Amino acid sequence: KDFLLLFLPIQTNNTYTIMFAVQFNGNGTASETLSDVHNLPIPSELAPTDILIRNYACAVNPVDCKILSGGTEEPKTLGYDGAGVVTAIGSDVDRFKVDDEVMYAGVPSRNGSNAQYTVVDSRIVGRKPQNASFLEAAALPLVSLTAWEGFYDQLRLLEEDPDVKILIINGAGGVGSIGIQLAKQVLKSNTVIATASRPETIEFVENLGADFVINHRNDLREELAAIGIDSVDAVFCAVNLDLHYDAIVDILAPSGRIVGITIGDASKIDVSKMFFPKRLTLSFELMFTRPLLDDHPEKQGAVLDRIAELYEDGALKSIVYRSWDELNAVNLAEAHELQSSGKSRGKLVLEIK
Repeated sequence: KDFLLLFLPIQTNNTYTIMFAVQFNGNGTASETLSDVHNLPIPSELAPTDILIRNYACAVNPVDCKILSGGTEEPKTLGYDGAGVVTAIGSDVDRFKVDDEVMYAGVPSRNGSNAQYTVVDSRIVGRKPQNASFLEAAALPLVSLTAWEGFYDQLRLLEEDPDVKILIINGAGGVGSIGIQLAKQVLKSNTVIATASRPETIEFVENLGADFVINHRNDLREELAAIGIDSVDAVFCAVNLDLHYDAIVDILAPSGRIVGITIGDASKIDVSKMFFPKRLTLSFELMFTRPLLDDHPEKQGAVLDRIAELYEDGALKSIVYRSWDELNAVNLAEAHELQSSGKSRGKLVLEIK
């Protein structure tokens, strides 16, 4: 009784009862574990708040690569960014209707966007920007939610805070590339510092609006001193926190705040260094928390709607670095390999036929 059975509208030909997806199975590299599957049934059962989306684009995130590297004992469809068109809705859905264009990030507990169709809780779905292609829209959800929640839920920054000095470590990554833009366009910060280490990534973050660019491979205090800054108020660390933790503590102003999104070796993080004498605050951002734990998931749909408005207004630029014209196992494996190489920037996206 918890589910509403819905059949696909309009299409009655049996051809439309199955779909294509790329799934991973077993242990190994992306090219070894990803495969094309042409005969998966299109989901037909929706919970009251669910919608069925016909995907036209998906994106690759580090979380996809991390899950794939852990292997699986049964086939799984990855993909935590998607954009497409609503084809069916659950009984309690009132924000969307069939044929609406949407974007979403999904959750690890359900099959993802590396498929023609995906069932998603409508509360974590946002409308697609009208001036964005499906490829451009698919690049936005996961990193936008991470950056937004990092700034407002974890760092507890004001809606507009021009005086706050923000350091974003890994400014050229997916989260960093949206974070820079939100810090300038929404927070209105006058001092947004981003890190980058290669000529092409330095140029990339400068074009996104960073006021200063420093090299995270060098001593952070010396890098800040070179641009005339003694300390920062907030640090958004978009790489493993343990890589820069001690340096971050050193450059934070008293009562400064840190938000991290991943850890490599937690034993290298000595929280006692935050207490005396600076009384710092450390928090972590995980955008999957709200949907996985039913912690006001509707807030994510509202954030994505706001992101769509910002994109339509020209406040946000596309962060697509590279795109593939078709989702298949070969192309997806190539995207995974590039994402894992450390040589990408922004987002990697694939079109779904």
